[in-house]
Amino acid sequence: KGGLIEQLGSPDDIYSRPATRFVAEFIGSPAMNMVGSQRAANGLAAHGVELALNDPQRAALGSHPDGLLYGLRPEALVFADAGLPGTVSMLEPTGPETYAMVDTPVGKLTARVPGKVHHRVGEKVFLRWAAEDAHLFDTKSEQRVA
Repeated sequence: KGGLIEQLGSPDDIYSRPATRFVAEFIGSPAMNMVGSQRAANGLAAHGVELALNDPQRAALGSHPDGLLYGLRPEALVFADAGLPGTVSMLEPTGPETYAMVDTPVGKLTARVPGKVHHRVGEKVFLRWAAEDAHLFDTKSEQRVA
């Protein structure tokens, strides 16, 4: 970025543990979803929605009182019977998988779903993910926190 190397490592290391927001959004297609968050009683929240955290992520919050960027790879998001509510705003079939854009209370999120999606544009859905799939970045430095 700007002529400087942001991260060195194996492709899997860089994809799985990006060192910065730039690397997280640059590596992978579609790009990692980024949600601005604020500190909440139980960890982090975005627009009043509590965001899933595991213990190491929760421990990392101590030195970041103002909140963090909460990143989710599109393949970490799955359609579910309950979870974050949203409305399908666009579907992009690519053959072996489909990119589904979903408008949610925390912003527009892109899910990368294997095969065909049986939902339709305008349909109400729920998304869920595992806390360990979230990536946390400092809002100012954009460096990885957890």
